[in-house]
Amino acid sequence: MRFTLIDQQENSVERENVVKLLPLGDYPANFARPINEENRGMGYAKFMFHEALFLRRYLVDDTLFLQVEVGP
Repeated sequence: MRFTLIDQQENSVERENVVKLLPLGDYPANFARPINEENRGMGYAKFMFHEALFLRRYLVDDTLFLQVEVGP
C-alpha cells in the first residue's frame, strides 16, 4: 500500500508530496477476509507530525488530500 499526502501548492513544480509505503507481505492475515468482528490493524504510529501539516500547503481551508493505492 502506498499513502500519499498531497501538497496543495498551486505551482505543481513546487509541490512536495509525502509518500509512505506499507509493505503487506509480512502480515497477510491483517488484510484477509475477517473471521471475527474485525481484523487486527496495521499502519503508521506517526505518518507526519501535526505541526508539519502547516509548514507547506498540506492543509488548505481545513481540507487535506490523502491518496491511498492498494496493489499487488
